[in-house]
Amino acid sequence: MTESHRLPGAFCALAVAIGASACAGRAQPYRFSSPLLGGADVPPAWSGKPGDPDEQWRRPPADDTITVQNGIHLSPRTPTEDPRPGAVRVASAQAAAEVTATAEANGVAWSKLPASHAIALDAPHAPLREPHDLRALVGRRDPHDSVTAVLGWEAELGTRISLELAAPTAAKSQRDHAAAVIAASLANTSSLVAWAASHDQLAAPTGTIDPGDVLVFERTESDDASDLVGIAIGRDARGVTEFIYCAGGTIRRGLVDPRHPAQHREASGAVVNTFLRTGNRWPPKGTHYLAGELLVHVMHIR
Repeated sequence: MTESHRLPGAFCALAVAIGASACAGRAQPYRFSSPLLGGADVPPAWSGKPGDPDEQWRRPPADDTITVQNGIHLSPRTPTEDPRPGAVRVASAQAAAEVTATAEANGVAWSKLPASHAIALDAPHAPLREPHDLRALVGRRDPHDSVTAVLGWEAELGTRISLELAAPTAAKSQRDHAAAVIAASLANTSSLVAWAASHDQLAAPTGTIDPGDVLVFERTESDDASDLVGIAIGRDARGVTEFIYCAGGTIRRGLVDPRHPAQHREASGAVVNTFLRTGNRWPPKGTHYLAGELLVHVMHIR
């Protein structure tokens, strides 16, 4: 056999080997980096009932006899609808029509659910009495820089800080506006840290974090400065702190654990530190991204 005749066989063997490795089972399932969002409008439960005039049923004989042929149990019933437990329904035009009708009749529709990001910028929100009330704001749009947003929330919670804040400069495009907000956040974070230091309210990130404390992060949008703040709203049994912050024009929720700064998830899959650094430019070598790696100060201002 010539060399040219051996090549197709070799390629076939290689393809089989690659296919076998691709189909091999995994000890752990694949984990997506972001949640999968479903956009289907579906009813809460199947509304068809035996005896409906528009439903076609085919029931087994009265004595419920089942024929066995070649080891397979044959039944006269169809998969369209089986009244007995364990039945599997199949798609049909009637089922599709019923989904639409039921969703409309019960008012259960994905497209009708409230969306935080669709709320008007100046829409009022429920009063903030405790730090955990901030969870209700997650997903809302907010044009402020992180410091302006946090100090506004602290004022609603009863803690006012007299600090002159810089406002984003006027911009002609959305991209320029985003850059102006980042510049304002850099300047305001620097002013806030200086104020906290002068009032002896600046603590190390490894200390105790209580609800209402202000967290200061660095290099989330820059390379060498503190540029983002958030409010701690609680701590779970693991010691992981939950916080709320404003970035990219949206109110967001994050998790941080200064004791394990470089750990994103536990072995169980539970998140320990969320990613904070974003941006489209190429980051410098050695850049850190996790909240625990970027946390530099804790302010006990309440």
